[in-house]
Amino acid sequence: MPISPYLAGIRRRVGSRLLLMPSAGAVIRDGRGRTLLLVNRDTGGFMLPGGALDPGESAAAALVREVREETGLVVCPSHLMGVVAPWRVHYPNGDRVDYMAVLFLCRVTGGRLQPADGEASGWAWFPPPQIPPLGYPPALWSWQPGTPALFELQRDAPPSHA
Repeated sequence: MPISPYLAGIRRRVGSRLLLMPSAGAVIRDGRGRTLLLVNRDTGGFMLPGGALDPGESAAAALVREVREETGLVVCPSHLMGVVAPWRVHYPNGDRVDYMAVLFLCRVTGGRLQPADGEASGWAWFPPPQIPPLGYPPALWSWQPGTPALFELQRDAPPSHA
């Protein structure tokens, strides 16, 4: 789903102005330790499965919903890996968003990896040393259960004001 009815309503009122948006991202690893990344339909770049929370929705529930919509997989968030912000995105239509991403390690409990309608056009599995730069802290890719969660206090450059 490209944009929720909730967000579409806000966009009708504020246009493309910068919005702060809570989101959830899934780190899904296969039996060989590779991480699943989706291909962004708009940019051709890679991204983690996940997306924005809807009103009244927990980060874990949003994550399960978004992963199912984007990949066909049913997942169970098993560990909080970290919280990173701000994650500034400029969309092709001019919309701007600063995401605050709650990142979860997830295990697949059902479904089948399949193409989905939406912002992803495909996927690939990457071993940790080959994960392309996505803007997340590099320690995310080697994170293991029992390790403290990652909390990014400040980005290299402060966000610009809109």
